[in-house]
Amino acid sequence: VMVESGYPIVSSPLQMAEIANEFKKVKFIMTHAGQLLASGQSESDAGFAMNENRNIYCDTSQVILSGLGGFIEQLATSNINNSGSRILFGSNSPAGQLSVEIMRVEKANIEDHEKRLIFSENAKKLFQI
Repeated sequence: VMVESGYPIVSSPLQMAEIANEFKKVKFIMTHAGQLLASGQSESDAGFAMNENRNIYCDTSQVILSGLGGFIEQLATSNINNSGSRILFGSNSPAGQLSVEIMRVEKANIEDHEKRLIFSENAKKLFQI
C-alpha cells in the first residue's frame, strides 16, 4: 500500500507506524520518506517508524535533509531492522524533476551497491519481480 505522507493533510510517519503496527502482514510505502513539506522535518519520526516496523518502506522523492542525501545515508547504513533494504527510488513524477531525484541518491555518501539497491534491487524484491 503506497501512502502519500509528509504533509499535514495526509499521513505523518507516526500515523504510518501506528497503521503498520496494526497490519503487520501488509507492506506500506511511505512516500517522501514521511518528511514534512520536503523540509527534513519529521526525519526522526520517519526513522522511528521504519525502525519499529519492518513492513514500512520509504521512497526517496523530495527528501531534503541535513546535507545532500543525509536521510538516505542514515537509513542505508542503519543495521536496525534492515532499513537500508527498504529504501526505494522515487521520482514524484510528474511533479518532481527526475534529474534532481536521481542526484539525491547518486550524491548520497553510500556505497555503490547500496545505490543499486535503492535504484532497483529493493523494488524488485518488494514487488517480487
